Amino acid sequence: MGTIHSEVLRLQREMELSIQEKNYALAIAKSRQLLEMMVDDLCQKYNVHGQDLSDRIDALSDILSFETQDHFHAIRKITLNKENTPSSANALKARTISTSRN
Repeated sequence: MGTIHSEVLRLQREMELSIQEKNYALAIAKSRQLLEMMVDDLCQKYNVHGQDLSDRIDALSDILSFETQDHFHAIRKITLNKENTPSSANALKARTISTSRN
């Protein structure tokens, strides 16, 4: 495994490719992996602890801006649904979020 930066870039490319291929369930799974990787890295760097992903995001409140923290929680909530299919509401949210960035 490479550096955290190279891993983040790899996952980001895989997620974007999944969206281009309209494989939204895979894109959501990659988004979750990416979020967990970034949060875990920040927690390790700043010696922050939490029981679950939500707690760890909240514990980073002194490091993250409110807007970034809010975005992290939005991604976390979207990726909670294990039934992410192209027709599911969460997959449609992911598609909307990804296309609004362009």
